[in-house]
Amino acid sequence: MSIDFNKIEGEVTYDADGGGITIKLREIVAEPSPPPPARWTYPEIPSNFIFGPSDVEALVKLLQDGSFLGNALVRATVKLTNGIYNFPQTVYPKVKNVNFVAEHGANVVFNFNTKAGHGLYFTGSGVSYDISFRRIRFSDLRTGDTGQGGFQLVKFDTGARIGFYECETDNSRATGVYSNAGASDLYFFGHILRDNGFSSQFDHGAYMHSATGELVFESSFFVNNASHGLHCYDGSSSNTELIQNVLVSGCTFLSYGEPQDRPIIFQDATSAVTKVLNNQVLGCMFFNAHPTKDSTEADRNSVKFVNPAECEFDENVLWNVPLVAPAVFVNTWTNNITLPSATMLPLYSRFDVLDPVAHRYAVTLFNTAMLPNVVYTNDRLPTGRYEIHSVAAPVGTAAHFINHVQGNPITFDMTRKYSRPQHRAGGFDFGTHTGANAFRLIRMPD
Repeated sequence: MSIDFNKIEGEVTYDADGGGITIKLREIVAEPSPPPPARWTYPEIPSNFIFGPSDVEALVKLLQDGSFLGNALVRATVKLTNGIYNFPQTVYPKVKNVNFVAEHGANVVFNFNTKAGHGLYFTGSGVSYDISFRRIRFSDLRTGDTGQGGFQLVKFDTGARIGFYECETDNSRATGVYSNAGASDLYFFGHILRDNGFSSQFDHGAYMHSATGELVFESSFFVNNASHGLHCYDGSSSNTELIQNVLVSGCTFLSYGEPQDRPIIFQDATSAVTKVLNNQVLGCMFFNAHPTKDSTEADRNSVKFVNPAECEFDENVLWNVPLVAPAVFVNTWTNNITLPSATMLPLYSRFDVLDPVAHRYAVTLFNTAMLPNVVYTNDRLPTGRYEIHSVAAPVGTAAHFINHVQGNPITFDMTRKYSRPQHRAGGFDFGTHTGANAFRLIRMPD
């Protein structure tokens, strides 16, 4: 047997007088460990980014850098930790194939000053596409500054295939979400649009112009916006643009009277040519506690279609919310329920599964009997401890907690206050109303 001493790590001696070979291993000192990776790396794309409220400058840089691309098959993921992210100015996203996700249980707020500028503004040549935002609240928290602005929290001039999942836009000084004709395929699921705007003419929960591609609002909530909840509008008189392919499914519209306006409206510019085409409003719930009695505004607080063609309005529930549309459209209006103002009628409810993996749900209740507490049962809600809050709750309102056993009833407190827009110094504080509310139920960790 031969030994290659050059491959032995240690001190080797040989005793020719019969002592044989002696091997004394050297003490091997381990190499120092590499430094831990930074909380974020830029512009390289690791499997995950992690940002906290102190990383706003880096987050803005990432959002606005057109070279930050995920993979078409495997999106990059940006994880956001708990806290308020104070953005000093408008952010112009130019990213592709990226998910922005609040970590499980995190309360993430993107705070913008919508008196000085927009919040997220998708515009310019670096078009963003294939993006999702999950469980992020877009808001303006500057409660001491009450002046009206003309700016939106989320605005689209461009962008495609962009989704918002269980997000919230609230307290904008104008509209919560605004899109122009250049944006396409926008999707909102479980989204809350609440307390936006000053103007009862222009400031809506969502103001969507000339939809291109698809526009989808599903299982979303429109609450206490200064004007319309959802306004789909073609501002062109050229007869070349259309309000088309809009789907509003399983949404809740909670309207409370003056200065509230219509919960939903599809309207083109002043033209005889039909531009409201192939739009659907299906399985929604429309509620208004204080319909207008002004005879000069007979269609106020209504669901309104102007020049609709091939549109559907089906399986909806309306309480003090009339439908305004041409007679030919009204004649195709079927399978809807119109509730009279009288009390002691059955309870109408809807149960939405927002995220079955994270156990997040929503319950909408029309409490026509005006009971202070509503007992509700749904066999699909799994056993566990839940945090419950009203989608119309004021900012900072403490959540309610229950220990639930699957199949057992839940009691909802219908006297909890609706929201008061925090940027409107003098109101509109709608107080309490037992007639209707929607609640999000979030299962707590075991």
